[in-house]
Amino acid sequence: MFRITNSNFSRNLSLRINLWKLFSKSVHDPELVENLKQKIKDDQTFLNVDLTNFEQLYSGDDSKKAKISRIINVYDNMKYDLDDVPSSLSENDVVNLLEYEQISDIKRSLKKLYRKEIESLVKKQLRMLTNVNKNEFESTFPNTIEITPHTSINFMDLCNEKANLVYVTSMETKSFVEYDPNAHYVMAAISEKDLNEDFFTPAIRKLPIKRRGIPIDQYVIWNSGSKRLSLTNKVKLLTDIRQGMGWKEVLLKNVHSNNLKTIQQIESEDQQRFLNLSKKRLKSNKQK
Repeated sequence: MFRITNSNFSRNLSLRINLWKLFSKSVHDPELVENLKQKIKDDQTFLNVDLTNFEQLYSGDDSKKAKISRIINVYDNMKYDLDDVPSSLSENDVVNLLEYEQISDIKRSLKKLYRKEIESLVKKQLRMLTNVNKNEFESTFPNTIEITPHTSINFMDLCNEKANLVYVTSMETKSFVEYDPNAHYVMAAISEKDLNEDFFTPAIRKLPIKRRGIPIDQYVIWNSGSKRLSLTNKVKLLTDIRQGMGWKEVLLKNVHSNNLKTIQQIESEDQQRFLNLSKKRLKSNKQK
């Protein structure tokens, strides 16, 4: 996460962006973790596990070859029954599975391998969500922001003025940002356009923090594309709003023109609607 805030130590109220992690290791939101697990499970792809992959393990040993074949059969049956199994089996996995004689023990061990794989992938996803590339921020917003040290401290512990915290998200469509020079604007340091699900809102709703969106539909007419603005868009919008520009002006300046309807498009659509309405009225009068 990062925040956009006015410096209390500078007369020119220079824009600062402080970087930190929303979730420290011990306080990962359980709902977020479960959502990540489910998404990973839904997207799981399996590699083909074939007996020939393990020739070095059973070379010249028909008994071991038969055991490995049985392990693969158990694995395949569980996979096709939609049981929890890892996406593949390594040689080391098979060596460990050879210790078991009972099918129930093999199944139990395969489920453990699945949980281990999922936990590893969840940790990787959490690292992606909570770590930010400071060099990327510096290159994206040159001469605009001051980068401060990255910290694992929860952002709620970094701000004493909790009433002034405002979480800015494209997911919010009812309550919108009204710029306040005393507010601390918090955003997820990841593009919401890349998220299939809104992972952050469940965590934010548990905190004493306002949740506000960008008032797109109040000031411009959208043409096409996602209304989930990029991180760059949101930072630039708030930067311009802070400098005294109006919402319509900053949206026209910072949102790609392909996403917005032109005056010509609006007039053409109005004319078409008027024409359609006239045809309906004419048809209705003829029927009378």
